[in-house]
Amino acid sequence: MSNLLTVPVVWLTIESIARIGKLSPLKTLVAIVILNFTATLLDGVAIAWFPSIYGLPAPAHLLAAGWLLWFVGVSLYLSLMMARSEIFVSD
Repeated sequence: MSNLLTVPVVWLTIESIARIGKLSPLKTLVAIVILNFTATLLDGVAIAWFPSIYGLPAPAHLLAAGWLLWFVGVSLYLSLMMARSEIFVSD
């Protein structure tokens, strides 16, 4: 159930980023890609080489990594759908 709650939270986050930055849907997509790349890279480094940062037992790291991948996937998909009119222009 908590994974489903990620979708509206991610959508609100993307909308907030777009409004605060006054970004077009395409620029919002680029911003979300950069944000996700950075977060995934840093979290991957932390989980792999500095797991004690999280203060969790080792099996919980898999849950954290799984949630991060879910969040990244949802945010990339939603931002792509928001920018689809600028990306998939029909002739």
